[in-house]
Amino acid sequence: MRVLFLLMMMLYGAASAALPTALTDRIYRGSGSIDVLQDATASELQRYLSQNRGELMLGVDLNESTSGLESSDSVGVATREITLSIVKTSGQYTFSDFFTNTTASILEAGADDSTEFYTMFGTPGSNQLTGGSSDFSAGAFDDVVRLQNGEAEGDILPASFNVSFLVTPGKSDNETSFDYSAGIEEFAILGSAGAAAIDDADLGISGATPTTMSFAVSSPTGSPRPWWFLILLVPAILVLRNRGGVA
Repeated sequence: MRVLFLLMMMLYGAASAALPTALTDRIYRGSGSIDVLQDATASELQRYLSQNRGELMLGVDLNESTSGLESSDSVGVATREITLSIVKTSGQYTFSDFFTNTTASILEAGADDSTEFYTMFGTPGSNQLTGGSSDFSAGAFDDVVRLQNGEAEGDILPASFNVSFLVTPGKSDNETSFDYSAGIEEFAILGSAGAAAIDDADLGISGATPTTMSFAVSSPTGSPRPWWFLILLVPAILVLRNRGGVA
């Protein structure tokens, strides 16, 4: 396993961004606001967004109960909205263009028809992360959300992002699989290497039940990896979840 870890580090290289960190704020009961500047300075966040062309890579640790078709191998939630709000010396900006690597057609509570929503997969249980630690493990997170186009002129003052998970009627297999159980969900700002490793591992997806629920998986961002790389990567990311790993 140690060999797999070292191989993965060599293949990915060091993270390009200077700011990977776990975040102190968490969301509870499916929604909440995260104050980014509790765990990073304005200049660090500005440099991070500039280095990543305005993209904010968020690691998510899903602490969901195993209801519906969810199990000890796979839990999921659907994401209704994620917005990044930044006040700069040039004005106030809100960025809401986000995506994950999975989608599903789900009926929202109060709606007449199903709609495609971005979803997140993982495994249940809390990792009890400490906000602000530069020594946190990206492997402790389940999935990645990418917020895009987060650049504007001026210096950053306050900065936060808001998260809302989807409320479903909880009747169909997709609705019960991607509902949320009011757990405490934890977040981190990831470096590019940590985000790519989590993306490629597809944690929780292999344990889902595709015969009775339906979802689509897109390719992770970046260059395609050969089949042998993915075989090595999956056990490596599992080691990272328990022993610490790349940011």
